Amino acid sequence: MVKDISNTEKLTILKKLLPAIVETVKKDLKNDHLCADKRFFKKYFSGKKRNKLTVDELVEAYVKEIINDDNEGLAEFVCYRWLIKNTAIYDYFAQHLKVINPQFDQIETIDDTQAQQWIEGAISEFGVVTTYVFSVLNSVVFSAEIFRQLAEQAEAAYRSSNDG
Repeated sequence: MVKDISNTEKLTILKKLLPAIVETVKKDLKNDHLCADKRFFKKYFSGKKRNKLTVDELVEAYVKEIINDDNEGLAEFVCYRWLIKNTAIYDYFAQHLKVINPQFDQIETIDDTQAQQWIEGAISEFGVVTTYVFSVLNSVVFSAEIFRQLAEQAEAAYRSSNDG
């Protein structure tokens, strides 16, 4: 259940979609993280210009550091920055969740029928990749089956959008 896992574990679940996540936060990574963390920059990008780094280069470095080296602090930075850039979907889910319980963190599970309706609305408004990434990063308490279906849809949509 995503409610009880670390940001590193969340990004590991989302590994196939990391290019989409990095694309959203690349300015934050380049302007905030890489400027502040000289060790990281030197380790992964020695001799390169920060403003010329590609999404693929960033993804490769961040996967190594976050997933392979289990850097929870950096995972938290990436997750937080992505969520900040996607507040509209937060508001969408908050509106629905407060019907169940205004204390979102006390909600243990969401009925699959209700979850499916919310997901369909979110997908039509924000897209399937954003809906799935948000659901994982924000620890929405969907059932394992709902997450599995959403993951399949998001990964297929992402693959097809990058096959050209």
